[in-house]
Amino acid sequence: MTALTADQVLAQARVIVQDAPLGWLMTSAGSGPIHARVMQPFPVGDDLTLWYGTSPSSRKIADLAQSSLATAGFQSSDGAGYASLTGGVMTIDDLDTRRRLWRREWTAYFPGGPDDGYVLLRLEPRRIEVLDFAHAIAPPPFGAVAAAIERRDDTWHLAP
Repeated sequence: MTALTADQVLAQARVIVQDAPLGWLMTSAGSGPIHARVMQPFPVGDDLTLWYGTSPSSRKIADLAQSSLATAGFQSSDGAGYASLTGGVMTIDDLDTRRRLWRREWTAYFPGGPDDGYVLLRLEPRRIEVLDFAHAIAPPPFGAVAAAIERRDDTWHLAP
């Protein structure tokens, strides 16, 4: 079996995240419990930065004020694997960006539309873990650990 590369892990993470309609976003208020909720990210780009919309009064925002670290998890469409992305989250309240990333179906939750009542979260992954049996991303011992990559100086490297 050929050794995995960071590029292979990154490529499969991208496929899993792009194909998943929903994922889990997990935050914590420092030393408190982990809070997980299902969320729908905006379509992800090549760099796998994740964008979400939320209420400025949500528990997510309160948690992120205590610790900006979060993890997003996605299951592969065939159910044979997953990707988790961990990194820092920034709250973005820029009106032009909120308008650009507005979803019309959110009007039920945010009657004021993109101009009032919601903010964006931007998760920039620094570590990605992938385990995908269907695509041979299951490092030894087989399936006991996920393949992990970490971003250092804007380059992805296999993590120990």
